Amino acid sequence: MTEVEAKFLIRREDQVDRVIGVLEELDFAVRHERDRTQVDTYFDTPDWAILRAGWAYRCRQTGGAGKLTLKSTGVQDGPVFVRDEVEQSLPDEAPGAGGQLPDGPVNERLVSITGDAVKRKLFSVRTRRAIYVAERAGDNPATIEIDVDNCRIRARKSRADAPGHCDFLELEIELVAGEQDAVAEIAATLQSELQLTPAQLSKFERGLHTAGLNPANAGQDSRKRRYKANEPVFDMFFDYVRGQYDIIVEQQPFAWEGLD
Repeated sequence: MTEVEAKFLIRREDQVDRVIGVLEELDFAVRHERDRTQVDTYFDTPDWAILRAGWAYRCRQTGGAGKLTLKSTGVQDGPVFVRDEVEQSLPDEAPGAGGQLPDGPVNERLVSITGDAVKRKLFSVRTRRAIYVAERAGDNPATIEIDVDNCRIRARKSRADAPGHCDFLELEIELVAGEQDAVAEIAATLQSELQLTPAQLSKFERGLHTAGLNPANAGQDSRKRRYKANEPVFDMFFDYVRGQYDIIVEQQPFAWEGLD
């Protein structure tokens, strides 16, 4: 299954009324469907085998029901994310998502990626979600799900300078039926009329930052290098600049968003 959605950060939940107004201008009929609370717990192997294969792996608990999802890292075009998804329901009697799983498409894909490697818990995202449905008939029909997510990430710090917590409001606009262009149309209109800030990061990426996890540096020796007196000063200068560059790259999405 392919997921097509646009993601924006919002500052206040009352901005949702303005979003609904924009959708109605685009000939969508909008209704509030339901509210729910969900907890997403993310896992990977110690050597990041799942992420290196191009997937994020989570277990979602909603009102006692469980669902496993593999979501591809996908492609982002402005605020629009296009990602593949593999899903599997998790029976109540099943063991934890980090251990042995029942047969199903997620388990089958995980076995092909990780074998019997143990999955460690990375972090959890608790979300209070208000769900709306927008439908448009006529020559360009489409059905869109609008999710207003009040999110809280709490994570064990993997390094001293990690935030350890992150609270944010996010607006997701997901295509249910119709052409992919419908999501891009809505996203462009929200940006031009409401000046909403496009999300630069997925919840998974935001969780990694909150925990201070950097898969790109996995396995690298984090100890500070000791320089010898006869080494060229350029080596020390280059290592310092490279370290600063890595920090800039890591922080760039947050600078664009202005959330932190």
